[in-house]
Amino acid sequence: MRSPFYKLFALLIVAGLLPAGCAHRKGAATSTAEASPSQKKTAKKAAETDLGLDKSGEQRVEAFARFAAGVSYELREESAKALEEFYQAALADPTNEVVVGDVARRLIQAKEWEKAVTLLEKVTGQGKATANVWTLLGQAYAQTDKFEQAVKANRMAIELTPQFTPAYHNLVQLYLDHRLPGKALSMIDEASESATGATFLMDLAELYVRYLRTQKDETEAVKPKILRNLNRAAELKPTNPAILQRLGDSFWAQNELTKATELYLDILKRFPDHTATREKLVNIYLRSGKHEEATKQLESIIKDNPTSFPQAYYVLAILAREQKKFDIAADHLQKLLILKPDFEPAYYELAGLLIGNAKAEQALETIGKARAKFSHKFEQDFYTGLAYNQLKDYAKAAKHLVAAEVYANAGDTERLTPWFYFQLGAVHERNKDYEQAEEYFEKCLDKAPDFAEALNYLGYMWAERGVKLEESKELIERALKIEPENAAFLDSMAWVLFKLNQPKEALEYIQKAVKHLEEPDATIYDHLGDIHAQMKNLTAAREAWKKSLELEASDEVRKKLEAHGPAKAP
Repeated sequence: MRSPFYKLFALLIVAGLLPAGCAHRKGAATSTAEASPSQKKTAKKAAETDLGLDKSGEQRVEAFARFAAGVSYELREESAKALEEFYQAALADPTNEVVVGDVARRLIQAKEWEKAVTLLEKVTGQGKATANVWTLLGQAYAQTDKFEQAVKANRMAIELTPQFTPAYHNLVQLYLDHRLPGKALSMIDEASESATGATFLMDLAELYVRYLRTQKDETEAVKPKILRNLNRAAELKPTNPAILQRLGDSFWAQNELTKATELYLDILKRFPDHTATREKLVNIYLRSGKHEEATKQLESIIKDNPTSFPQAYYVLAILAREQKKFDIAADHLQKLLILKPDFEPAYYELAGLLIGNAKAEQALETIGKARAKFSHKFEQDFYTGLAYNQLKDYAKAAKHLVAAEVYANAGDTERLTPWFYFQLGAVHERNKDYEQAEEYFEKCLDKAPDFAEALNYLGYMWAERGVKLEESKELIERALKIEPENAAFLDSMAWVLFKLNQPKEALEYIQKAVKHLEEPDATIYDHLGDIHAQMKNLTAAREAWKKSLELEASDEVRKKLEAHGPAKAP
């Protein structure tokens, strides 16, 4: 007598799931993706044939045949037929929980909820169902509006396996969906009291979080419960890195950054190469303003993986720039562009750093590379304009900054910041286009009325030209209210008073300007000389002009010094 395994193997052959012979001609078709109607009929007949099996064995054989036919349909992408065969397979052998669970999930996903209920009720009716099966039944009941049955099924799952998280998730959602938040909260509270494992405690903390998504007014009362469960999980001192990571993430989500940091550092002590954790720490340190710590973690990442995380160089560059380490920032960006030449923002950030480091020619070269690789951008004209401004080619600077303004007006108006308009005003003033300069400074001040530098620049521009002197004085007074010890602003006030023929008041302001200078300034000493000269204090005037010439050569100042001659002895 042949063994049942041989007969089962024969069933697979007639169902079309295995080839009929072990040897094939070279190149012969061996696809078994399709079971023909005649094969399925034969399989059914074979399944009904007395193969010498007991009833349970015959059920398993039929289930196997059905499942095989389902796989065949699935390979042919006939999902509805495949699902029906899987369903019949599970009904044929409800003792196979792996198959039953898989088919039940398929039915629920396909919204075949009544069939899922039928299948799962058959399994649970045999009295040997596990928590997983009861939970699936609870899901199916919930989808068929059988609330009480759904609750009972999930509670049966919990009775069988007290810390079976899926059942708790189902119950919380059931209660919330049926507007019974009190029952949902009580159930989580009850489970929390007896919870023992770190994973389950974290699961319950997440259920509290889900609860708060619909009951936000209870945050003050519920958040301490979340933290209590997380702290209990931490006190169990788990060593699994995945659990530690999840626990750290949970504390982070609750804005408990100190606790999250401790856990992430613990992971790194155990697993120094855990890059994902270093990235988490970087985010926490950046969020907390701890830039030095963030830098250390980023440096560790690129030390261990110098080419795997090119974006780390970009963040390092930003951090170095904020710490005014411009050369280091530029170096990071240059490394980034070697590793990732298509990372466009790095070109513009590098250009800005080079301009800030008085390397305008290199900045233009960098922008040129960006122009060759990418479509036209605001940044390209903007940084080109700033570079030419540094090179004192004010006409080109104005041309490119105006082009940047046009680009921004076409669809990116957020670029038109007060600082942007200030730069346009300054460039036009240096290009001696005073009318345009005034227009841009006024645009700047419309957006930011307390932009002290713009107030001072426009006021000084008018004073220097001897126009709108009263308006000039008013603007500079506003600037001084914001920064009363700014030497440049004090100098501007002295100069407008000088132009208004008020030398005594002007002298008071210019002396304050000298007092608050961080380093000597040729222009301020030149103005000091002019004010003394207006007051007939020629000795003091000459001393001031001499000081100005020592700081910076100027034919104009030299002529004033020569014109007033040496002071006469009394």
